[in-house]
Amino acid sequence: MHARTCFLAWISMALVCFLVLPAPVLAGPDPCLMVYTDAYCVYHYDSTYYTVTVGDPLYDPTCDRGGEVLIEAKTNDIAYEIYQAPNLTGFRPSTGGNDGYFSIGNDFNVIVDGFNNAPATNVNILLVFEAEPKWRAPQVYVDGDLVVGDMYAIGDLVVSTPTADGMNYSDTITKHIV
Repeated sequence: MHARTCFLAWISMALVCFLVLPAPVLAGPDPCLMVYTDAYCVYHYDSTYYTVTVGDPLYDPTCDRGGEVLIEAKTNDIAYEIYQAPNLTGFRPSTGGNDGYFSIGNDFNVIVDGFNNAPATNVNILLVFEAEPKWRAPQVYVDGDLVVGDMYAIGDLVVSTPTADGMNYSDTITKHIV
């Protein structure tokens, strides 16, 4: 069993927010958690991905974001899981080890999207906030609750709703961040 985990990085004038999924996933094989935002964003990718442009045999115009298509390095397949973010506008190589969805703003929704081929429970999902610059500690609210310290527990995500084809299961949690 392996778990795919993505980090959501959201840049606000004084805040960098990372979603951390530290606990194991309990359930069937090949669980997947995607974390993205509903605002306009750019995905910063690491060495497990690369991009292609028009003219490359792997280029698919339906997946074009900002003139590029994101490809998984191991398989040379389009990284469809990254395209979950509804307002994805492009791709950039990551810097400083921070990959994920980046955008400017301070009022947005974070979506944790669970997918599996059997019912599953993803436990102890946490939002971890890191101030940027480090010396500034902004006030952050999740669904109207003031975050005390640098973590906010989202709780568990139970993935039990069958997909339209009945072959998999998918559920989400949405949290509003201000």
